[in-house]
Amino acid sequence: MGQCFTAGIEEPSPGKEALIQRTVSMQARAETKDDSPDEAFRDGLKRPDVASRVSDFQHITSLVGATLLCIKDMPWLQPDFALANLIFKEADRMLTEKYSLADPEPRRLVKRLNNLKIVRWKPRTRDHA
Repeated sequence: MGQCFTAGIEEPSPGKEALIQRTVSMQARAETKDDSPDEAFRDGLKRPDVASRVSDFQHITSLVGATLLCIKDMPWLQPDFALANLIFKEADRMLTEKYSLADPEPRRLVKRLNNLKIVRWKPRTRDHA
């Protein structure tokens, strides 16, 4: 399998491309050539240092989610992303002109704004976890 779960150099189908556009992916690099068994993964989760990090992640995720739900319908609590939007708009223009990339679709712009909100509130909730 190649990038985007396609075989070889084949381009993704329109349906698959739409799903890809709706995701935020992260590339992971394997440290070994062989996959570790599921039992080793589950045993690793039970280690005290890993369990505490997983617990911290769950708390932060819950607090960020709760904060976003609280500010959802309160415009006066929404962060101001005017400057960030201008920076992204200029970066998009540069990518379009210099590298002939397509303009981002409206749903990607909404996703970008949501990601900025999450990043904006994450540090404040981490301090209270």
